Amino acid sequence: MLQQYAENWWAFLLRGIVGIIFGLMLLLEPLRAGLAIIFVLGVFALLDGAVAVVGSVINRKEFPNWWVILLQGVVGIFFGLIAIFNPVIAGLAILWVIAAWAIVIGILGVVAGIALRKEIEGEVWLILFSIFLILFGVLTFLNPIQGGGIILSVWAFLALLSGIMSILLAFKLRGMKNQVSGGKPATA
Repeated sequence: MLQQYAENWWAFLLRGIVGIIFGLMLLLEPLRAGLAIIFVLGVFALLDGAVAVVGSVINRKEFPNWWVILLQGVVGIFFGLIAIFNPVIAGLAILWVIAAWAIVIGILGVVAGIALRKEIEGEVWLILFSIFLILFGVLTFLNPIQGGGIILSVWAFLALLSGIMSILLAFKLRGMKNQVSGGKPATA
């Protein structure tokens, strides 16, 4: 496998460059980048929903619960159309789901941290992180733009970090190319 990676080092380089470009787009143009992400999700949901609807109708005689897949497809098409034609509403819906998730997970984390006090040391970190999640969720409900900005900033940081790491790996693999192939002349 290492030989395969070394021979295709350029793919890691390309992945790293794309990651850095994506991260910079998220930092420099967060609104446009966020809307583009929602648009892409919308196109995916629309196509996925259409395939589910067609597949459920075609296979309705073989699959007794075909209507479940049909319903999934209709919901996918509905979300896809909303995301494509009104990405702001879709973005708000996604942010509210993330906010609700953060609050619920945060509350459960605080409960777990308190319950684990007698079992482990360092439970305070779980409790503090959980409180942070609750605050993030409440902030996102109250100000979705700011919450979305936080999410996009985290994505930007992760994209930049991933891009840098991929580029470093690409150059390391490129340097190993001759060693892994047994000293044979390398082909581009």
